[in-house]
Amino acid sequence: MTIPVAGLRCTINTKCLESKLGATGRPAVAQSLLISLRYLVNLSKLMSKRKTILFADDDKVLLAAYLAPLQNAGYEVITAYDGLETLKKLFLLVPDLLILDLMMPSLEGEHVLKFISGKSQVAKIPVIILSSKCSVDVRDVPLINSAAKYLTKQDCNPSILLEAVREQFAREFQETPDRMVSTFELN
Repeated sequence: MTIPVAGLRCTINTKCLESKLGATGRPAVAQSLLISLRYLVNLSKLMSKRKTILFADDDKVLLAAYLAPLQNAGYEVITAYDGLETLKKLFLLVPDLLILDLMMPSLEGEHVLKFISGKSQVAKIPVIILSSKCSVDVRDVPLINSAAKYLTKQDCNPSILLEAVREQFAREFQETPDRMVSTFELN
């Protein structure tokens, strides 16, 4: 039986598992144990990897205020101060999350979203928009709606952003995408 485990594809010999656990003829017991194993491996993998956040904003004072709480919560935070720098770092580092301001020099956030939406390497990176822009062009609404969350700077503070980040990573844990392939067997 092959099951996805935190991005790994694992092959487990269920007959062997049944016999080693004294559950021969009771596949439901083996299946239940496989589910528990999957959960534990997912949990340990997620806990062992320090999540990387790319925080793109041209306001250095705001970045300083938000940076410390995110870092204290255990996240690695990389900053970008304009749209072009954001794109470079997105493709070089492929972070786990992008926090994006919509109004930045050289390339606005909407253009960053448009550019990355079709690029498979970075299209699946969740985006939290943190912007003082309260209204957007009607043509950009589908792009803005593709973001995991939209927060306005006027209504946000470091603890609200930290909670949004935690919610996003909790959602990721529930969805657990396949990223790598590996095999192990119980014999």
